Amino acid sequence: MFIFVIIIVLALTIGAINYPDSDLGWHLYLGKTINESHHLIQNFVGYNSFSSLQIIDHEWLLDYLIYHLEHTFGYFSFVILTFAVISLALWFIYQVAKHKSNSLCAVFITLVLILPISNFFRIFRAQFLLLLATAGLVYVKTFVKDWRWRYFIYFFIFLLGNNLHGGFLILTLIPILLELDFSRWQRFIILIGVLLLALSLNPYGLEYWRLVLNYQQNTYYLTHIAEWIPLYRKPYNWGTLAAPLALFLILLLFNRNWQKQKLGNAILLLIFLVVSVKARRMLPIFMILAAPDASLGLSELFQSLRASKKFYYVPASIIFLVIFSYFTFAIFSAGTFSSNPYTKNLDYPISALNFLSQNQPQSGNILNYYAWGGFQLWTHPELKVFIDGRGPQTEISPGISILEEYNKFFQKNKSLTQSKLDQYNITDVLMPASAKIEGVDNQAQNLINCLKNNPGWKIAYQDKVAIVFIRK
Repeated sequence: MFIFVIIIVLALTIGAINYPDSDLGWHLYLGKTINESHHLIQNFVGYNSFSSLQIIDHEWLLDYLIYHLEHTFGYFSFVILTFAVISLALWFIYQVAKHKSNSLCAVFITLVLILPISNFFRIFRAQFLLLLATAGLVYVKTFVKDWRWRYFIYFFIFLLGNNLHGGFLILTLIPILLELDFSRWQRFIILIGVLLLALSLNPYGLEYWRLVLNYQQNTYYLTHIAEWIPLYRKPYNWGTLAAPLALFLILLLFNRNWQKQKLGNAILLLIFLVVSVKARRMLPIFMILAAPDASLGLSELFQSLRASKKFYYVPASIIFLVIFSYFTFAIFSAGTFSSNPYTKNLDYPISALNFLSQNQPQSGNILNYYAWGGFQLWTHPELKVFIDGRGPQTEISPGISILEEYNKFFQKNKSLTQSKLDQYNITDVLMPASAKIEGVDNQAQNLINCLKNNPGWKIAYQDKVAIVFIRK
């Protein structure tokens, strides 16, 4: 137990330092904008071509808080915040799993399976709050026996969460289905009222929910952003898929208590399993919900081995050590170390952006790499972005989203590519030198080849990370 905790603490800290998330940049930028303007965000501030488009900041409270955290305590405060959020989530999962299972080995194996898929080994992401809330909701249902107190805690979680992240809407399924009891329908109606009240209290009113529901209207992003694409679509990440597959097999093969499973809990697991298959981003939520039952399944397997007088400690220990060793090696062997990866990191175009900042376009716009947009906004706010991680589903015209318009720059037809560059008055292009686009298809080379062979463009800067083209 002690060694497990020490390894997790070190891995979380190293992971948080190694992997700054690009979206953190635009969260900080929006938080600073709110703080300085004393107004909520109503449009795509920081964009060079779509700044007039309306979009509300459904994470306004989170953006405001983390900006003040960084401004007051510096970047390393995010490492502490990441560790605090993840540790609390793991503690919730541990307590619930231990409550269901009488085998600590089974509980630890389950926790180790959850960690790689959770993306926990990065600096703070807004999605971590959803995972913490998921674990917390299950914990509350398990240990808070008085339904009045439970409902009060639900109200507080969703009132706060509703203003931290729009994704809390789907989490309402957790208390609804866990509390499902047809014999106590009056209490269930009260729960629905409590949740509706909590979700209605936000500064944007109905516009907030129009934005959240808009994610289901234009679904182009679901097939073109890596974390949203279905599990059955390429590119496959077998390291990522191994953990949920193992957890699912444990649930399917070793848990003999399905007939005792409450209807609401079974429906909840089924819903999030289907949603996770359709969108990888939802997989960590399913893993957390399934963890207690998976732990119980492993515990029952170990009990049956012990009852049959087989030395069950040997297979249990081997399973645990293999999974844990692989996971530990993967975390500690990756990345570069820096107390502030936003100023020194091999995955971001720090030098290229410094070059662009010193040679800013006088009248044109910059076409940036999608995954670098947030980083660019925070480190060089004077360089407006074409796109970042905000609102990829937002439509610039009927049926055409910002993300889809961005991807039109990477088509093989060079004349169409040039027409898009002219349409948006692009005078500077910032792309990865390795030409790897974050998403389903590796198309950046099309744009790079187009510009290299175009007499109207030249390479102004290049290093191992990025390449910068400018119009002649």
